Amino acid sequence: MSDTNRKNVAKKKPITTTWQPTRAGAASKSKASGSTNSAPAARVRVATTSAQNWKTIFTLHRRVAREALQKMLATPLACLATVIMLGITLSFPMLLAMGLKHLASLQQNTGAATNIALYLSQQTSDDQAQKLLGQVRQVRGVKHVTYISAEEGLKEFEQYSGLGQALTLLGHNPLPAVLEVEPHDSETLAVTNLRNRLRRLEGVERVRVDDEWLKRLNGIVALGNRILASLSVLIVAAVLLTIGNTIRLMVLNCREEILIVKLVGGSDNYVMLPFLYTGIWYGLFSGGAAWLVSVGMWLFLSEPASQLASFYQEPFVLSFPDWATSATVLLAGALAGMAGALFSCRRQLHAIQPD
Repeated sequence: MSDTNRKNVAKKKPITTTWQPTRAGAASKSKASGSTNSAPAARVRVATTSAQNWKTIFTLHRRVAREALQKMLATPLACLATVIMLGITLSFPMLLAMGLKHLASLQQNTGAATNIALYLSQQTSDDQAQKLLGQVRQVRGVKHVTYISAEEGLKEFEQYSGLGQALTLLGHNPLPAVLEVEPHDSETLAVTNLRNRLRRLEGVERVRVDDEWLKRLNGIVALGNRILASLSVLIVAAVLLTIGNTIRLMVLNCREEILIVKLVGGSDNYVMLPFLYTGIWYGLFSGGAAWLVSVGMWLFLSEPASQLASFYQEPFVLSFPDWATSATVLLAGALAGMAGALFSCRRQLHAIQPD
């Protein structure tokens, strides 16, 4: 062996030998002294390593998400066409949810105004009607009572019906006195029980509850909720399949790149990550497009909706999608995009294997 090789070996040996005895010596010294500082130091090193791992994972996901967005924007026309199509699809359940929300508010506001009309017999005098008025006020469940005499009822009928001249030909007033009762509880069962109690009072000839149209409204709202749930499931499935097919084409176009990544040891999960973020971006953008479409349609339909609400004596208040509805649409779009990308990628990446 030459002098140069001996010198190189002599230089390498101290590096190896000084590292191992130093670590062993430090451990022996710690045991000999009975110090407990080594365990906390080990825990600090583990915690630092874990924090660094989380930071590395976060940096990786941020970089991959940014690159997926840049790759989408590289083909703006194709991306815009897909987002608009999915946005229009997602806007249907959003518009239906907004309409049902207004109908529900109309249902609550008018449900509290459900009144019970007590028609008194023609032979009931004003004194007897006043006495019956006091009895009705003492009935459990009655909030307020209004007495409408036969003369007042005739004036209102002439004013709103336009048949005043026809009534004068009868020679007498055919309308009875009425007690309008406002219940404390507007629930259907409570109103029915109160109606049965009032029907047994002496002098009451007929009882009428003006809630038929409210029952029809309740039925419409219940049916609308069922339709909304079914339509939401179908549309989310359509979004999932559409984004999944888009991601499948992207995977096929990147087949050569995927093969290279797998040849150098890249796993399927690593290769799948950019496509998952692409699906998430498509879902988020589609949810935003659905919000814009819903706002535009709501502005366009506000005037006829206001006219329809006026038939029920309920003012129509234009309301944009609230935060809950908007967040639900965005979250549903993002989850559908991620799920479609996941199912499509797993199948395609399993088929792409290096020879």
